[in-house]
Amino acid sequence: MASYVGLIRVQADGRYRLHIPDLPEIAVEGADSVESISLARQALAEMVQTYLAEKKKLKRPRSLASIMANPEYAGAMPVSLAI
Repeated sequence: MASYVGLIRVQADGRYRLHIPDLPEIAVEGADSVESISLARQALAEMVQTYLAEKKKLKRPRSLASIMANPEYAGAMPVSLAI
């Protein structure tokens, strides 16, 4: 089973934004990290279903180390999102 890395950051308004660097179409915000992870999992599941229906290939997930090596993501909290 593949897993994508999601990155969570707390926004100025206190909401938790989670995005998946390998799938930039997925970016969600929740009241807390639990909600943002739940929303991201739902969005990822919907994307997988759509890609399967349209016979598209998902981008292969990169490793946590390769994503976190990007200084742009310093300070973000990584989470694993399995498909």
